[in-house]
Formats: sequence, structure tokens, C-alpha cells
Amino acid sequence: MKNKNNERVIHWEKWTALGTVLMAVCAIVTSLWQGHLLKRHNELSIYPHLALEVNTDPLPKGRMALSMYINNQGLGPANVTHVDILWGEKKLNHTADIWKQIKSKNFNKDCRRGSGDINRFYKVEDRQMVIKTVDCPLSAEQMWELMDNIRFKVTYESLYGEAFVQEWAF
Repeated sequence: MKNKNNERVIHWEKWTALGTVLMAVCAIVTSLWQGHLLKRHNELSIYPHLALEVNTDPLPKGRMALSMYINNQGLGPANVTHVDILWGEKKLNHTADIWKQIKSKNFNKDCRRGSGDINRFYKVEDRQMVIKTVDCPLSAEQMWELMDNIRFKVTYESLYGEAFVQEWAF
């Protein structure tokens, strides 16, 4: 609109409308940013973390009881999608096959030993046995052979589908 001197004049109504539109655009941008931050916060707050726990208990005659567990020490559940169990360069199919690989002398393959299935879903603070000596403790030689050769590689994902890879070797 022009006034008497042919100058353009913007009325207050237009300034108010322009300010309202600008505030609405800022509110939309802020809402979208908050939504992004909330999603990222939720992803981080349910982050799984699988850890290997190895327990050895000394017994008489220099032998040791062994137990290995996988624990979910994260804040969210973990779904294991793939497991590689390696003895040196050889890939094993199951945790029970670990006991068959030990070649040390005086190793009784008929003793009771435990092995668990680690390819599973882990809730928070869940614990799964990998291997365990039940009534046949290992000698120092057998323990060193086991620790020198065994490796685990576990691929797992969070509830949001974010993939993680954890490797353990001794």
C-alpha cells in the first residue's frame, strides 16, 4: 500500500502475520529436532553389551575348575544373530566341540562337562553358560591349551536393529 507521498507502507497487521509465520516455522523445526534427539536418547538408553566372564577356581593337585559365561551387561536386550567359535583357525559348530579339541595328555573326554547355546536372545543382566567343568577339573597344561586356542566372535543387535560385534580371545 502507498501513502500520500508514494512511499510503501507496511501495516502492523502484516508484521504480526509475518512474525506468527516465523514463530510457527521455528516451532516445527524445534519439534523435529526434539524428536530426533528423543529417538537418539532412546537408542542409547537401551544399548546392549555382551561380555565374557571367565571363572577359574584352584583345586588340589594343581588342577582348576573352569566356567565361562556370556553376560548382557548393557541397558537393553541383545539378540545374537551369528556366533563364530574358533579353535586356532578351525571353526567349530557348537560349544560342546571345544572339549573335543583338547589334545593334552591325561584329558578324559568322558568326564561330565557343560556347554551352552550362546546363539540366543539375552535380556538385561541375562547370563548364559558357554562351557563349564562339572566334575573334571583341568590341569594347568589343559587350561593353557584351551586359553591359547579358543576365540569367540559374536554378532548381535539391539531392539533398534543396530548391529554390534564382540570378539574374545585370550
